[in-house]
Amino acid sequence: MDKGKNFSRNRPRADRSEADFYQTPHCLTDEFMKAHVLGRWPEDSQIADLCYGGGAIPRVIEKYQYGIYAKDIKMGCDFFTIWVDPPCGDNAFEYGIMNPPFRLFNKWVEHCFKIFSVEFALLAPTTYLQGICRFNKVGTGIFQNSEWPLKYVYTFNRYPMLSREIRHDGLITTGMQSLSWFVWTRYPGGGEHIDTIHRWLDIDAFVLRKGRKRE
Repeated sequence: MDKGKNFSRNRPRADRSEADFYQTPHCLTDEFMKAHVLGRWPEDSQIADLCYGGGAIPRVIEKYQYGIYAKDIKMGCDFFTIWVDPPCGDNAFEYGIMNPPFRLFNKWVEHCFKIFSVEFALLAPTTYLQGICRFNKVGTGIFQNSEWPLKYVYTFNRYPMLSREIRHDGLITTGMQSLSWFVWTRYPGGGEHIDTIHRWLDIDAFVLRKGRKRE
């Protein structure tokens, strides 16, 4: 029996990239930098990417002359063994931008709460906004955490495909999965209800179409 068309272009498990290694197209990071980071994060800040992969995110960050701290498990740095004592203390990373393995998203967020001190952003499917396990669990859910509330969500207006390789011309292909940048901001002491702000990022100009070339 024919299986029918795979509209989402997702890969069978046997064909999935090892360790969920999918690079972040430059336009996804660049549009986020322009919409959120520039003018908000101090120019002398160091931004951590603790799932470095092929270095796609740091290459964009460096363009804006921010400092970079980049590590991943292939460099011998297991994200979940990074520890800051006390949590969010003086030795914590201040800012971070990462594209973590989606299957580890919840655990990744919870660990970020311990090793960052100001703000961090993670790329993930927009549908992760749904799911009761991510909401309030006696004040500790990853989306309604009293000290680390989900402050911003930036959703792309097209469905960018992630893959092992990214195009050097900056263009992207599209699938059927919506992606967003999820941004958590720390409010030391917590206790105050913080509304989540949703914004859109326009990446239509980067979508690969027949005959299109980047100018």
